[in-house]
Amino acid sequence: MRLDKFLQTEFGLRSRTYAENLILRGRVAVNGRQILKPAADVAESDKVEILSDEDYASQGAYKIEEAHRVFGFAVSGLDCADIGCSNGGFTDFLLRHGAKSVLAVDVGECALPEKLSGDPRVTFLRANARELPPYGDKDFLSADLSFISLKLVLPAFYGVLRKGGEAVVLVKPQFEAGKRALSKKGIVLSEKDRLSALESVKSAARECGFEVLGVTPTKVSSSDKNTEYLLYLRK
Repeated sequence: MRLDKFLQTEFGLRSRTYAENLILRGRVAVNGRQILKPAADVAESDKVEILSDEDYASQGAYKIEEAHRVFGFAVSGLDCADIGCSNGGFTDFLLRHGAKSVLAVDVGECALPEKLSGDPRVTFLRANARELPPYGDKDFLSADLSFISLKLVLPAFYGVLRKGGEAVVLVKPQFEAGKRALSKKGIVLSEKDRLSALESVKSAARECGFEVLGVTPTKVSSSDKNTEYLLYLRK
């Protein structure tokens, strides 16, 4: 049986995608050896262990967790904003890492689980990311948006942050590269197109006044999912 399916079945995990994320992040061992392939074959006689399970509010948390591992930013004691908060994966991560407050923003109704929406450190704002109030006082901003180019919202992000404030934003080439670059399944297959989309966002960030501190690709488990990038910025 596939390892991801085994985990979901035997450990009662909420989805196979959740199991995939645990495996890709090195949190699963088989017979004492760390396994990084969701499709790895396991038998009933194998000893399968989950080494660590954060059980975040959503799978999105593992993306910003990867950015944290690579870039080493700190949010403890900081006033943060999470743009495109959705089910709260990024918000959950920020709180667990000591954020003083999180302004959770989404264009739709609040979908945060009660443990987050009821947390006194969290304030929900229903707003379009292009029309954010220019608070100018947030220390850190995270963003995970879909169906819109980051180039359209970076100026608003810049206005939210204080001088010296930092941001981690998720660059999704499928919303940056244009329809010609997409397969029938909405996948940007060409690495050239993906990198061109990434460079266009980096250029737009610099034009806004951001300093680009780093970039790293997200981990993907199969070829039918888009490669995305985590972009680390400073105002």
